[in-house]
Amino acid sequence: MGFKNIDNDKANEFINAARGESTTSIQAQTAASAKKTSKELKSRLKRQKAINLYFNDEENELLRARAKEMGMTVSGYIRFILFQTMHSKI
Repeated sequence: MGFKNIDNDKANEFINAARGESTTSIQAQTAASAKKTSKELKSRLKRQKAINLYFNDEENELLRARAKEMGMTVSGYIRFILFQTMHSKI
């Protein structure tokens, strides 16, 4: 009993994929879909609007100290406090 010679491209692709030598079209489609989803997610999460805030020296030092205590950047800390306050009042 032996293997038949197969000339079918899909069969060869399946055999090669089973050996781990190439990706199947399903795997390629899944990878492409994941890249597309990741790109869409990044574009949705990208912050495109800026708000300028002006603080005096004391306020600035207080913000920097509190952000550092929490291990955050100043802008991240401000965003965190803003949304925490907004959600607590809803």
